[in-house]
This record gives sequence, structure tokens and C-alpha cells, in this order.
Amino acid sequence: MIVRWGLDELPGVLALLGIERPLLVTTPRWTKVELPVGSVFDGVRPHAPAETVEAAVEASRDADGLLAVGGGSAIDTAKAVSARRDLPIVSIPTTYSGANGRPGSASATRNAASRVAAAGDASRGSSMSRSSR
Repeated sequence: MIVRWGLDELPGVLALLGIERPLLVTTPRWTKVELPVGSVFDGVRPHAPAETVEAAVEASRDADGLLAVGGGSAIDTAKAVSARRDLPIVSIPTTYSGANGRPGSASATRNAASRVAAAGDASRGSSMSRSSR
């Protein structure tokens, strides 16, 4: 397990995993965040439907890793692509599991920039996290 604090550590974690051209897997909401990515897939949909995963697999053709940014659907989509393409994953969760539609979810989303965690793919057992307190 690799643990790092803050987005400034992201380039080092990507390098440690040998990722030079990650595909950003996210929704349009997070595409404006400056991240070291080679390409972008911003078509994530709730619950990672098969057609979304297929589109992300296609978008990952030139990628050597995946950078999932968002909630569970973005991370689940990246996991499905990883399973199909055997690519490492670094994930940056921006919401708590199940936070959507619950009281307080607006504040959880509003504070996402200060609460960042990333986890590498399961086969490599890597992880990166940051939590505001």
C-alpha cells in the first residue's frame, strides 16, 4: 500500500506505478481540475452501466493507467476498465460513499477539494489518501 497526502503527491504516485499516460475517468464536473493526464473520458454515468464501461475501455486504448476522479461511479467505471485492460488505477474520491442525495451531501461535495484520496489497482495494492479534519 502506498499512502500520500495531497494532490501535489499525485505525479510521484503515478511515476511509482509507472504510469505516464493516464486516462482520466470522470464526469464533466471534474475535467477542469489540472491533473497530469494523457487523455480524458468524462462520460461516467451512475452505477457504471455496461455501455459506459465499453466507451471508457475504448477511450483507454493509448493509456498506460487510469486516474479515476469523482464518486463511486467514476471509481467503479475505472475498476471495470482496469479489469478488462489490466491497467493500474489511481483514484481520487470526491464524495463519501452513499453521500449523493443525503442531508449534508452538498457540503461533502463542496469540500471535496480538501478531502482527496487515491488508491492504486488491487493487483498492485497501492493507495494514496488525504482527509481534511
